[in-house]
Amino acid sequence: MNEVMQFLNDAGVYYIASVDADGKPHARPFGSRIIYQDKFYIFMGFPKAVYDQVMANPYVQLVTMGKDRAWIRISATATPVLDVDKRTEILDSRVGARPANAAESMVFELTEVTAIIYGGEEQTVITW
Repeated sequence: MNEVMQFLNDAGVYYIASVDADGKPHARPFGSRIIYQDKFYIFMGFPKAVYDQVMANPYVQLVTMGKDRAWIRISATATPVLDVDKRTEILDSRVGARPANAAESMVFELTEVTAIIYGGEEQTVITW
């Protein structure tokens, strides 16, 4: 999990892919991510189309390119943290980041994760 976080931190921006109600894919740039109490989270504001899409279909992929043309693809289930107090606790744990309001943001725990780092001929698979 920490290797995945480091890869995303080094890249800065990743792209999240979701599907709309018609089954059409949508991808957009994202930056939010945090490990808190040994769990991996992303978060997004609502109301936004990506929020609606992930709430309706929780299967997502995150992808970005890193150093030396290495890249990562993360397939996961995004499970919403519905408790506002828990969202606040998670969001408040971010050090040095722009504040996020738990009443205006949904936090999703990434579960059933398979991350594959592609580096030339080599691949590293990380699951949790």
